[in-house]
Amino acid sequence: MELIAELSEDERSELRDRLDGALCVPEEWDRAWRDELVRRVAQVEHGETRLLTEEEFFADDER
Repeated sequence: MELIAELSEDERSELRDRLDGALCVPEEWDRAWRDELVRRVAQVEHGETRLLTEEEFFADDER
């Protein structure tokens, strides 16, 4: 945090703009998230993987 405090307001603004540009825009995240959900549901439907029951999920915590 100390280094950020040493930046001028213009430098901070430029840094914010560069960091914002480096991240995916919300539409890209939404598309990627939907694609991942479709992929995972298909895995379950095709028997490639299965969902855990609540008991199975929490069983590891009890050990």
